[in-house]
Parts: sequence; structure tokens; C-alpha cells
Amino acid sequence: MKLFNARWNLTDWKAAGEPTRHPRILFLADRNILADQAYNSFAAFDDGALARITPGDIRKKGAVPKNASVFFTIFQTFTSGTDTNGDPAPYFGDYPPDFFDCIIIDECHRGGAKDESEWRAILDYFAPAVQIGLTATPKRKNNADTYAYFGQPVYTYSLKEGINDGYLTPFKVRQIGTTIDEYVYTSDDAVIEGEVEDGTRRDAILSRYDEKQRDFLDFVLSQYATVGESELDDGKLPALLELKYGTPMDAVRELGSVAEIRSTFLGFQRGLYEGESN
Repeated sequence: MKLFNARWNLTDWKAAGEPTRHPRILFLADRNILADQAYNSFAAFDDGALARITPGDIRKKGAVPKNASVFFTIFQTFTSGTDTNGDPAPYFGDYPPDFFDCIIIDECHRGGAKDESEWRAILDYFAPAVQIGLTATPKRKNNADTYAYFGQPVYTYSLKEGINDGYLTPFKVRQIGTTIDEYVYTSDDAVIEGEVEDGTRRDAILSRYDEKQRDFLDFVLSQYATVGESELDDGKLPALLELKYGTPMDAVRELGSVAEIRSTFLGFQRGLYEGESN
């Protein structure tokens, strides 16, 4: 709230007298749950000061919202949109390049800073704005582009600080060696509780997929064991991909095209329940 009400060094404030408007801030995330979380965190502000940008609202009102001070949306919304001829026309282009004074990019390591990323077009378009990247992911080879774009961190909040401040739970790492992966059930073994899982068919089917596909299918099975059979429904595939990889784009980079991912998802199930492979 203090930052919002502070005097910002905006272009139209350089004239004498008091500023004519509040700064316009854009909070940009890669998932709706993060954008909604940020939006709800600003509940102390007047309703008119906030705008949650969604495709549904844009279609309903026929235009992107501009009458607010703090805007919240996701990359996917801003890069969608079509013109009257049905050709691609990203919604972010409906704003002037200097419309936002500050852009906060949450989870900025998720590919938006890469030169070839379509999300990068948003950052380049709004180049006049101050751009602040937020990430809890340390620098690694696969996110070096993020640091190349934003530069070295100007503020860090360490794991130790989070624990000391009570936001995170302290933990201890204890290494334990087991032979559980080497164990193979035989008919001589006594079953004390539960049932023995026959992994023969599952393992045989999994062996037909590459390492990344097997990792995804193992994740699907873990969700099935936790949540139930509904997780194997075809309609749950987008949610599973988002839960596992963060964004559909990241899933495609790992697993191939959308059609290939769906074929893997359904083919594995057919093999499990019908004894067929994909």
C-alpha cells in the first residue's frame, strides 16, 4: 500500500504540481492460481483500483481493461486473442507500450525471458516499464536466460531466513540405504497386509516409452493412487500437465506435441486395462 501511494517518477509527473494518476502496475504470472492469489492479496485496495484480466471478461466487454491501477493476468491470456478476420492478435497489443509503469513477473524462470519464447514478446513490447522478476529457483543451466535478461538478483531471501522468520519449516536431511528396489515378490513370501501389486504388465508397457514419458506416466499413476480413478479421465490431462510441468508449453518441451502427449496418456491406459500397447 505504501509503494502504491508513493510518488513515482513517471513521465507525466515531471511537470510542476501533483501527479495526475497513480502508477499502473501489471502482475504477470504463468498460472491462474498464482494470478488469483496475488489479486486476492490486494483486497485492501478499492475494487476500482484492481483489474483481473481474463479472456472471458475481454470477450464480454469487447476490450481489455484499462481503468485500473493494478492489473493481474497470465502470459497465456496476453498472448491469445484474434482480430476481426480471425488472425492472431495478442491482447497485450491493445495497450500502448508505455501503458504500464512497472511489471512484476512471477516465476520468471519459467521460460518467458528466452529469446525464442513467445512470452518474451510481452516483455519486449512493454520495454519502457520497470520489469521485476520474481523466482525461488536458484540459477541453473536451464534457466540461465532468466539471469541474462534480468541480471543478478537485487534482493534475495534465503531458505535460512525463511525458516528463522517462521515462514518455512526446518528440516534435516537423513540418508538411508535400502534394498527395496531390489526386492522381487515370490509366492513363498507372506503377505501381512494389503495386496501384492502385479507390476509385470505395467513395467512391460512402461518399457516402451522413453525416460521422460515414463516419468510423466509414473506421475499420473501416483495421482491415481492418491486421488482416485478420475485422474485417468481424458479431461484431466491438462490439469495433470499443469500440475507436473507448470505450463502446457513446458510439457510440450518435455514430451512432444499435444497429440503425442495425449497418445501416450491414452495408450498407456489401454495397455493397463486391456493388455494392449499404444
